[in-house]
Amino acid sequence: MPGRCSGVRFEMKAKILYVSWDRTTVDDRFHAGRDGHVLPEEKFDDIGTFDVEGADDTEALEKIFERFNVGDHGNLFARSGLRIRSMSVGDVVELDGRRYVCAPCGWEEAPAVVEG
Repeated sequence: MPGRCSGVRFEMKAKILYVSWDRTTVDDRFHAGRDGHVLPEEKFDDIGTFDVEGADDTEALEKIFERFNVGDHGNLFARSGLRIRSMSVGDVVELDGRRYVCAPCGWEEAPAVVEG
């Protein structure tokens, strides 16, 4: 993952893309995020974009994962009308154009655009 200057904090735009359970199969969801497998764009729900601060992408991704898995994450995007679940393997986070897929353990860099 791209490094940053030590001790310097950056604000980044984080776009959250959840694997759509309505447009994927169990097999799709099982393989998503494993060994670099990323689902096509149309298999995702765009949850929204928000600001996140971090010293680097790794710290920002950890904050995002915690934010969407601990506490009342369902109210983050209540106005969108989407039912928000916990972040899972295969979900994608885009930080200022750099994409990462949630893997079974940690994050993996993902292609900028995934074709179907």
